[in-house]
Parts: sequence; C-alpha cells; structure tokens
Amino acid sequence: MKVAVFSSNIIDEDIDGNLQRQQAILSSLEPETDLVVLPEMSSTGFITNTDFAQPMNGQTVSFWKRFAIQKHTAVATSLFIKEKDNYFNRHFFFFPNGQYEYYDKHNLFSMSNEPEVITSGSKRKIVEYCGMRIALFTCYDLRFALWCANSYSQDRGYAYDVAVFVASWPKTRVEAFSCLLKARAIENLAYVIGVNRLGQDKRQNDYNGFACVIDYKGLSLVQSQDKETISYCTIDKPSLEAFRASLPVGRDW
Repeated sequence: MKVAVFSSNIIDEDIDGNLQRQQAILSSLEPETDLVVLPEMSSTGFITNTDFAQPMNGQTVSFWKRFAIQKHTAVATSLFIKEKDNYFNRHFFFFPNGQYEYYDKHNLFSMSNEPEVITSGSKRKIVEYCGMRIALFTCYDLRFALWCANSYSQDRGYAYDVAVFVASWPKTRVEAFSCLLKARAIENLAYVIGVNRLGQDKRQNDYNGFACVIDYKGLSLVQSQDKETISYCTIDKPSLEAFRASLPVGRDW
C-alpha cells in the first residue's frame, strides 16, 4: 500500500483557503497512491468555534469525497462536524469510490475547551482497505495506550495492521509525539502513521508539520518536518505477518 503523508500548513477558520491550498498541492500527487493522510481538523485548524462546524452533507465532506474519486485514492483526515445538536472531531476515511467511514475522537483534550464543545466518541473504528485493517485515532488518543491497544484472537488474528493518527501537536511537545508513535507501533506490532499540522494557530502555538510512517519494529520508513510537503512510502502486509510469526507477542496479550 503506497502511503502519502501531507503535513499541511493550516490557517485557523479559513475553510476555503485551506481546501484550495490542499487541492493545489495534492494536484501533483504521485500515481498509484493508495492513501493520503492529512492532519487533524485539516479544513479549520484545531478550533471549537461552532460557527465553522460543517454538516455531514457540507462543503468539506463533499470536497474530500470528490477528491478521493478523482484521484482514485483513499483519504484520512479529521473534520469539525455538526450533527443535530452535537459537535464532533470526526476522523474520516474516504474510500476511492467516494464512500466513507469515520471515528469520533474519544479522548478529548481537557487543557483546551474541546470537552466543553465536542461530543466524545464511544467506539473505536477499524476499516479494511488494500488488504489491511486500519485503526483510526486522533491526536490526544496517542497518549492513551489502552484505548489504542491492538488485540489478537486465534480465529481473526490481529485486530488491526495499521494505526493512523491525525494530529495538531504543538512543536514544543513534538518529541513526545515522535516517541509515542514509535511506542504504539512496537507494542501493537503494527505500522503507525502520524501526521501533524504545520504553521501557527490563533493561540500563537507553533507546529512543525512532523509526519512519519513507522514500521512494526519502531523504525521510521519516512519522516518529514518544518516544511509543507508530501512524503511517500510503501507498507506491505507480508513483511508484517512474517515479523508477527517470528515474534508472536499477540498470543500472550
């Protein structure tokens, strides 16, 4: 599976500008890319101003559905969504046919007012794509190892093969972001994809756009930071399965 990680420079509350910029940069997406991963709340920045929350049939969901179809690729990112009287930090996985599944962020960041505005999700989400089982997580979830924990059964094997973390993780704590991504990969015997935003938010927090793909041994397959760029790598199921067979930690969970 060919993965593209895109550390987008996001301007808070500028939906039109962000989408236009992302579309322009992604117009040069390499052929046969299977999955594009963008940061958390990629169209609005990490905000709680409900004036910028979008309905499920709104501009941002429609934009990424069209993009996935046009580019024949899947897209993972979270969006600020309003549904009835509730607001969600919703991590979408758009398939190349325009269909989608989603995960609502469970662990809300209490050092902001996210818990006062956003409704916490209660269920994890694992999607199947390109022969991989892919678990969707969002930013602060990364600090909660039990919430992110993989599982194993004799009948179905491992619950997931890849964990995707979309994030808005400030530059001052980016070393923790890097270390925790590696820890989640090692302890869960899975690939981990982490994509952080670039730029500065309205609260003057700086972000360095750290993005990476880490393998099941904790080794970085690709890594970028400090620039708005698309980075590529290929991950494969057979090598993952071979490693799991040689070190069957899951049987002891």
